[in-house]
Amino acid sequence: MAARGARCLVTAHTADDQIETVLHHLFRGTGPAGMCGIPIRRLIDEDFLLVRPLIGFRGELLRDALREIDQPWREDHTNAEIDYSRNWIRRELLPLVRTRYRSADESILRLVDSQRGWHQLIAAQAQQWIESNVTIADQCVRVLRGPVESAIVGLAVATLWDRMGWPRRDLSANHYRAIHSLITLQTSLAITLPGDVQCSVDCDAGGETRVSFRRGTQRR
Repeated sequence: MAARGARCLVTAHTADDQIETVLHHLFRGTGPAGMCGIPIRRLIDEDFLLVRPLIGFRGELLRDALREIDQPWREDHTNAEIDYSRNWIRRELLPLVRTRYRSADESILRLVDSQRGWHQLIAAQAQQWIESNVTIADQCVRVLRGPVESAIVGLAVATLWDRMGWPRRDLSANHYRAIHSLITLQTSLAITLPGDVQCSVDCDAGGETRVSFRRGTQRR
């Protein structure tokens, strides 16, 4: 994109990809955010934008449109290999589900829409909580301890980890629960998170207790 002077990358993901992605997330043990599916757009770094303008259309409709204008397309040969989880969902699971639940696809897409509304609301609350309770200095994140809903902590952690460039792929539900317990004064035991992020409780000059998060390689 940079070499071509482009700002946007446009892909042809469809509603079928959305359905498969949500099921894939569900079986892998996702939380509510994972049920929001594929976003219509997202930033790549700060300079580029990924856009999926066809995410609301079914795949067969797209193929019909291409046939109508005699536009060929390329099928990835790996699409036929059911060893891949997504392909198994597409070729084996969904056809079976549709024999029992004929409106399964539409039901999943409605779930995505409702979860997005929930996610936007909680994300706004998480951002407000960050602004009121979090300070960042010297590559250390310090969080004021006190009551807060676990859903807000979950989205706040994702936001803060991305901001700090820390890996969160391996953060499990147990890790999020441990972070929530530290912040809400249920425990004061220090923990180590994936990516060697060290979490501990300390007291600031004003006497307030905070949870400090710092990468192990950055400790002084």
